[in-house]
Amino acid sequence: MRTTGFNELTKWSNLARLASGNLPKLTIVAPFVAFIILHNEPLQPVLELSDNRHSNPVIDYLALARFDIFYLGLIIIGLGVGLFSLFSPKQVTGYRSYDAFLEAKLRSQSPNSVIGSLRLSLEKFLAASREEPALVDPHGHKASFPRRFNESMAALLENALSREELSEHQLLKDNDEPAIDRILQIMHHREPSQRSIWKHLFAAMPQNAVDIYRIEYLVADYSRPAMRLSVFCFLGIGICVMLVPTIITTFLVIDDLTNAGAVAVSTQ
Repeated sequence: MRTTGFNELTKWSNLARLASGNLPKLTIVAPFVAFIILHNEPLQPVLELSDNRHSNPVIDYLALARFDIFYLGLIIIGLGVGLFSLFSPKQVTGYRSYDAFLEAKLRSQSPNSVIGSLRLSLEKFLAASREEPALVDPHGHKASFPRRFNESMAALLENALSREELSEHQLLKDNDEPAIDRILQIMHHREPSQRSIWKHLFAAMPQNAVDIYRIEYLVADYSRPAMRLSVFCFLGIGICVMLVPTIITTFLVIDDLTNAGAVAVSTQ
């Protein structure tokens, strides 16, 4: 899978579909409850399967160990949910969806909150720019700031500054696109030599509140790529492990039905 596609798959809003909510959070405490149940002597006869359930020793072993395997899956999923709860951004987990986040932001909108949101995104972007990215897609975009971020920021800047102004201050690249990194540095550091530019930009930002809040959500959704990868791996492995007892049980049921049918035919 291409890095870009995997980055899209593991963004926080997608992970939230698996790890958020009350039911997934129960997996954090489920292993402790399961431990008590599995080691409760009076319940052992209920939990045990008959010996030699299947002629294949591997299948028979997996069938006997089905609760242990399920318990292991719960632990792995619980670790993933725990990491998600600790490290997922509030912009994603604090709202039901992006639309709910945007609605809440616009409801309490003010010029200062819009500029504050933009400054927050700028700080995160510039901080990440000083570090070596953990993941880079084929186009050279960082996993925490994918192409969508650059496109959104470019559209925002083009709404605030005309081509003539960008060209006058030498803020256009050779391909005639805005030099986003340079403009963001000017806005963040408020360079005295570019005072007219950043003052003009900040004055125009409250009129683009929707775009700025969208960028804030975008930055949060793709933040901490290494942690997103860890959560995804824990959840994926845990789900696969928990499926093993289901697959084994299904196989045994089908095998029993097949054997019962064969016996019925032979007795006729």
